[in-house]
Amino acid sequence: MINCVRRDELSGSGGGYGDDTLSQKRAFLFVSYLASFGAVGGAVASLLVYFDKPGHDQYTGVACVVQCVLIVAAALCYWATRAVDGLYY
Repeated sequence: MINCVRRDELSGSGGGYGDDTLSQKRAFLFVSYLASFGAVGGAVASLLVYFDKPGHDQYTGVACVVQCVLIVAAALCYWATRAVDGLYY
């Protein structure tokens, strides 16, 4: 979801968008950040609540947390370094 909105679209100079479209894109990006960090929080919560009990393998919970963190980090790195019109930031 994060990568649906380019950085140049948020500056207001990306193609003559109106104020409504710009605020919709910013709101969508904010919701995508909330969903991404909510997934990380959910993985941490499941690690602490479910996988901390005796008889459950904690490595599965740790793997879920690491996977969610790496997915969010990769999305943020791609969003920050994505090419715009053939130019890199």
